[in-house]
Amino acid sequence: MAWSGGAARGRDGVALCASSRTAARAEIAPVPSTRERSRTPRAIPHGAGAQLALYLTPQLLAPTLLRLRGGDSSGRLGLTLAIALAPLTLAVAWLHGRYPSYGALVAEGRTRDFDLLARRATAEAVAVFAAGAAALTGIVMLLPRVLPAFAVRVLPLPSLIALFGGALASLLLQAMAGWLRAFRDEEIATPIVAGAVATVVVSGVAAVVGGVAIMPVAYAAASLLVAVPLATAHFVRVRRTRLAQSNS
Repeated sequence: MAWSGGAARGRDGVALCASSRTAARAEIAPVPSTRERSRTPRAIPHGAGAQLALYLTPQLLAPTLLRLRGGDSSGRLGLTLAIALAPLTLAVAWLHGRYPSYGALVAEGRTRDFDLLARRATAEAVAVFAAGAAALTGIVMLLPRVLPAFAVRVLPLPSLIALFGGALASLLLQAMAGWLRAFRDEEIATPIVAGAVATVVVSGVAAVVGGVAIMPVAYAAASLLVAVPLATAHFVRVRRTRLAQSNS
């Protein structure tokens, strides 16, 4: 009985010590600041919002034209848009292949090396896009001789080039967002979404005024002259701050 009572007291003492150590660790554990708690759960929605805006902006062109101008114009725009977005897909895949290196360099504190890599990767992605766009332009120019029945379903060459311009704007926006994402910064989502909304509105107005002949040009103009400058203003400011911090 005495032995069992001593063993029980020993177990109680061990449990008490363990609970005391647990409580001590809880007391000294760092508590996230209010700003950190507020920003962490918003990072994913912000990033998803930017990607969704970049995806939906060109995809809304054909349905908008269908609603305003009918199926023939919408079908021609949809086919031409699919051609214009093909090199964008390849270029974005090329760019995404560099993202693991982005994160590794930032984690090591090599911000300058990361910036050089990001600029080189963006230039390479633009080159991939340009090569794909040039190849597809040549194919479209040959369609009237090879497949005349199919060629009439594609918009004229100026409209295709305009859609290429809108796709290039999307590539530049994704490159800027990827640079900032290496620092877990998704605040560029706000200007990207604002630019996407402006692009859709301008494209819709152009469809009402001039139909399929003007809509691709309006889409490219709004993408390159509104959406890209809005995001660039934010990107340049944050990039300058990050590079200055790396020098201090």
